[in-house]
Amino acid sequence: MNDTTHLTIMVVDDTETNIDILVEFLGDEHDIQVAMDGMSALEQISQDPPDLILLDIMMPGMSGIEVLERLKKDQSLQHIPVIMISAVDEMKTVVRCIELGAEDYLPKPFDPVLLNARIGASLEKKRFRNAEQEYIRTIVETQKMLQNELSQAAEYVISLLPEPQSGTVATAWRFIPSIELGGDSFGYYWLDDDHFVIFLLDVCGHGVGAALLSISIMNIIRSGSLPATDFHDPGSVLAALNERFQMERQHDMYFTIWYGVYNKKTRQIAFGSGGHPPPVLISSHSENEHSLQNLSSQGTPIGWDTDSVYTVDTLRCDMGSRLYIFSDGVYECRKPDGAMMAYKDFTDLITSMNEDGDLTISRIVDSICAIQGSDSFEDDFSLIEVTFN
Repeated sequence: MNDTTHLTIMVVDDTETNIDILVEFLGDEHDIQVAMDGMSALEQISQDPPDLILLDIMMPGMSGIEVLERLKKDQSLQHIPVIMISAVDEMKTVVRCIELGAEDYLPKPFDPVLLNARIGASLEKKRFRNAEQEYIRTIVETQKMLQNELSQAAEYVISLLPEPQSGTVATAWRFIPSIELGGDSFGYYWLDDDHFVIFLLDVCGHGVGAALLSISIMNIIRSGSLPATDFHDPGSVLAALNERFQMERQHDMYFTIWYGVYNKKTRQIAFGSGGHPPPVLISSHSENEHSLQNLSSQGTPIGWDTDSVYTVDTLRCDMGSRLYIFSDGVYECRKPDGAMMAYKDFTDLITSMNEDGDLTISRIVDSICAIQGSDSFEDDFSLIEVTFN
C-alpha cells in the first residue's frame, strides 16, 4: 500500500474467500473490520465507524444498495467513503450506487494494483474532507466566541449609558446594538445648575474596536477631560475632539457627533454637528398645531480634516417640545423589496405619528421593525427623546 497511515477499513461481503483476500492484502497496514451481511455491518458501523467501507453489492437479505442508502441518510455516518464491490455484469447497479453517494467501485476478481489505487484515493479524499470539516468546526467555534464577545461588549456599552430621567429636562432612549456591534454611544448630564449637555456619536465601522473608541470618546466628554475646552460651547468641544481624534491616529476610524447644550433659563439650545444626521425638534403651539424643525449644523465628521470649522446654531425649545436625536442606523434600514429608507422617510414617519397623537419611542421602534420586516439591525439603533418641561 502507498498509504502508510493506519486507518480502519470495514469489509462487507457474504463470500469468505473475498473477505480473506481483502484482509490478507489490507491487514498489514490497516485495522480491518468484517461483516458478512448488511444488518450486522450497519450495527458495527453505528457503534464503531470505520474510515472506509468496502461494500459488496449482491448479498442475501439486505443488499449493498440498501446498506448504502441507510448510510447516506444518516447524518452521523454519511461522510464515510464507500467503495462498492461488484461483478462485471453489475455495472448498471454500480452507476446507481455512485448516484446514491458511493465513492468508487472495485470489480471482481480483485486486481491488487487497482485495489491499492482505489483505496488510497478514497482515503486521501477522506483526509481532505476531515481537514475541511475540522476547519469548518474551527470557524464555527471562532464565530461563536466572537459573537459572545460582541454580546458582552454590547452589554458593556449599554451599562455605560445614562439612566432615563424626569424633571425640567426629561429623557428616554432606546439602544439596539447591531448583530456585529457598531460604534454608537451617547450621554447627557447637567454641566451646572442651568446647562444640560446632550450628545450622540457614531464611530464608523463595526466590531469591538469601533465600540471601544466610541466608549473612550463618551467618557472623555462626560468627564470633561479635553484641555482648554469650554463644554458650554459646542463649537469648542467639536474642534477639540477633531484635534485629538484625527483618523490617521485611530486606525483610519472617524466618527460623527451631535452635541447640544440646553440653557433652562433662556430655553435656548446651542448645538453643533460633526457630520451627524440632524435631530428633529417637535413643538406644540396648540392642540392641533405642531411644527417640526431639523437641527442641522455645518461641520465635517470628526477626524477627517485638521482644519475643519464647526459652527454653532441656537434654537428655542418651547414648553413641552420634544427633541429626537438619533444615529443613521435608525433610518438606514432595508425594506423587504431591498430599498433603503432615507432621512426624510424617518422624519415623515415621526411627523405622521405626532399628528396621530401616538409619538413614542416604542412606537417608532415597532414601526421601523415592521418596515424592514425584522427586529435585528444592520447598524446600531440609537434614539434619544428629550422633553423640555
